Amino acid sequence: MEQEGAANITWSQASHRLSPSSASMLGIMCYVAPVSVPQALFDPMLKDDLPPELSFCCHELLLSETMEELERLKLIEQDKSKSLLSLRPLVRDRFRSLTSEANNQRFFDNATYLLYETFPYAGVKTGQLYERWAECKEYLQHVLSLRDQYFRVMTKEEPLLPSLGFCRLLKSLTGYLIESGSYQEAEHTIEVTKAAFETLGEENQDQELYSDLCALSGLASAHRGHFTAARPWLEQAHQMRAEAWPLDKRELSWAEVNLANLKGSAGNYQASLDWQMKAFRTHQAYSGNGLPALRPQTVFCQNMGRCKYFVGAHAEAHIWCQVAINLLAGSENWAMVAYTYFVRGNVNRAERNLEEAQAEFLRAQQVWLKGGQMPNHHFIGACLYKIGCVALDAGDVELSIRNLERSLEIATLHQHVLQGDYARVLYKLSVALSSCGFDDGEAEQRMKEAEAIARTCLGLADDAAFVNEERTYDGLVYILWR
Repeated sequence: MEQEGAANITWSQASHRLSPSSASMLGIMCYVAPVSVPQALFDPMLKDDLPPELSFCCHELLLSETMEELERLKLIEQDKSKSLLSLRPLVRDRFRSLTSEANNQRFFDNATYLLYETFPYAGVKTGQLYERWAECKEYLQHVLSLRDQYFRVMTKEEPLLPSLGFCRLLKSLTGYLIESGSYQEAEHTIEVTKAAFETLGEENQDQELYSDLCALSGLASAHRGHFTAARPWLEQAHQMRAEAWPLDKRELSWAEVNLANLKGSAGNYQASLDWQMKAFRTHQAYSGNGLPALRPQTVFCQNMGRCKYFVGAHAEAHIWCQVAINLLAGSENWAMVAYTYFVRGNVNRAERNLEEAQAEFLRAQQVWLKGGQMPNHHFIGACLYKIGCVALDAGDVELSIRNLERSLEIATLHQHVLQGDYARVLYKLSVALSSCGFDDGEAEQRMKEAEAIARTCLGLADDAAFVNEERTYDGLVYILWR
């Protein structure tokens, strides 16, 4: 009750006494998450297209005075030691109730502008965000808040009007969500972005952006093991890039990589290799030859190594992977390093170099843990799964079961999103349990559950022929962690 009374007094003051800059800042904070707002969101910036209401962001003194005013009126709190801002309880709804529709739109636009300027976007050279995950995490909840508040009023009589910048911001958000394994959030974000894109009108629509949205739709499905659903989206994205004028060979090469990975995921390994070669040549035509031009092509080298492994050309796979590792030396792209070690683990396992295979999968796990700081990411589960497989190959059943059980813990967290990954671990754990000489029925139970999931994923009836082996379950998961 005391807090409620204080809030009423505050609103009486706020409605009459807020300076224009304080009103703008408070309005923006009503669209981001209410706690842990990085002060850097408002840090002084010099931009030609800076909205007039954000002019206070150009002057450090005015920005400081604005924050002090809001804090003095008990509307926000500052944690100066961490440079974080928080909105006081009840402020968002109360301030909104006093704000006109036009002002709410301006605050939404300004929040979009600041987040678009702050949230990382995929690098030109790699089309990825891995190197900037720390920044993505810092602003994640704030972009999600902006998305959700737009979504809540999207079908109302007075919806917020999105901008092209809003759509581009959500595209960057989707890229991070896919990389970090938040596939359902990614799919929801894509749907919101497409709906927002449709409201822009043809004169304001960016077809390159729509091509990216098609690609992201396909990738979100493919990563989940829904290869048939992914195909039309990735084909449409590729067609748009191939027919664009002027032709952007860099973007076309990424579209070709996506199709190559999809074909490999669907088991068409030779076609996957052909498309990877096509992508490699397209990118070479864009970047040229020589070492400086080759460095951005690290992703293609790693992909070539993976394709060579799947078509059985192990010696060539080793060469491509070594080229990728050499090019990645000193790089901050930890994910590509981890993926390359993972490929080398597969190659060594195929060649029965089991000790080296185990070491490679362990390296992949450690690099991902250090770089991504996400111990429950499904790629960590895939590394543990592979370590368990190699241990079983080597006859170390105890080590195999230990790693497979740890992998299952992670897969269980994602079982409704990544069903194929979950089934794969269940299957291999069942095999390991069956080989240990002690069976209390768990192995059979795991096997039945794995087969039931696999049949569902493959669209097979209960009485249809089914090959119950590791290769079948591998076919349910995306190529990057197969």
